[in-house]
Amino acid sequence: MNGEILGTRTPGGDSGMMSGAHMPAGYKMEQRIYVFDLLKLLGAIGVSLLHYNWKLIPQGYLLVEMFFIMSGFCLYLRLPFYSRKSLWQIFARRLGSFYAFYLMALFLQIILSGKIPAPYLLANSVLFLGDLGIGPRFAYGSLWFLGVYLFCFMGYMFLFRVISVEKALLIIFATVFVLLCSAYTYSPAHCLNRVSEAIVGPFQFGVLRGIIGLGWGILTAAAVVQLKQIKPVKCILAGGLSVAFLIYYLVHTATVSYDFINYAVIAVLVSSCYGGAEQLNKVFAGLGQKFFYFCSLSLPIYIFHMVVVDMIPKFGFILHNTPPGIYLVTVVLLAMVMKFLKEKSETILSRFGAAERK
Repeated sequence: MNGEILGTRTPGGDSGMMSGAHMPAGYKMEQRIYVFDLLKLLGAIGVSLLHYNWKLIPQGYLLVEMFFIMSGFCLYLRLPFYSRKSLWQIFARRLGSFYAFYLMALFLQIILSGKIPAPYLLANSVLFLGDLGIGPRFAYGSLWFLGVYLFCFMGYMFLFRVISVEKALLIIFATVFVLLCSAYTYSPAHCLNRVSEAIVGPFQFGVLRGIIGLGWGILTAAAVVQLKQIKPVKCILAGGLSVAFLIYYLVHTATVSYDFINYAVIAVLVSSCYGGAEQLNKVFAGLGQKFFYFCSLSLPIYIFHMVVVDMIPKFGFILHNTPPGIYLVTVVLLAMVMKFLKEKSETILSRFGAAERK
């Protein structure tokens, strides 16, 4: 959900990472895939509607897997870039992409509740320990995705740093396979549905989803980049069919099979977006700056929709009785305000830092 920039060809001297991989024709290093930004925006809106009224989008929790898979896909494609950075630099970059928004949301929760949480609850939330199953959070448990994403991302980066890409991919494949089998073995009734599960076998539930999702995205990217050429027409057709199927099962009654089918469908969707990026980028580029601005709201929408979910009842309204349109407009407006405040504060701090250095 952080607007990854995608690299597609290994420059010389990148420690041999992804050496020999054949990238699809028509791409350049540092190319951005705009349709990924659109998918993140639509996914954030879908998760917001899930928490507003789960009946509108019963399978909406599966959209979290889309974020994980896209992140894993981008991680693999950007290995040449990351190979030039230290693990600390990568960690700071990932954390910095969302941490300010996250802290702003926690601060708003304290203001709205009028209560200062116990120190251990605050620490669990600020340090994402609650997301790893180490004690409870004091607010916004639905934001577990952020901490899990950060730690799983760094775990995979460490793996690629200490062993060869080929060995890392083999380990990732085995890990994803075992965890998917474990999820079905220990929980055949609910499988990967977080609404029904806290843990699956010996695994904390959110961490398991993060490991599987990012790993699946990495494996998908590794398979895609071996293709010498991807025909855009086929990509658009496959992407359209995967979107139709995704919409179908997101709004239908939950079944265990959807949890597994979801991985295959999103893998096809993400791969299709990558293969048809050159054509799709031209289309989206013609939509102007407003399109890119609204796509940039995906992260604040995901984070601050929980503030709105908690805020509406405090004003005496019943959440589910609030028209969905009003709810979404409120979420988007709050996201816009928080994005504006974040950018302004960063500008002021940068100017202050420049003045101090003088």
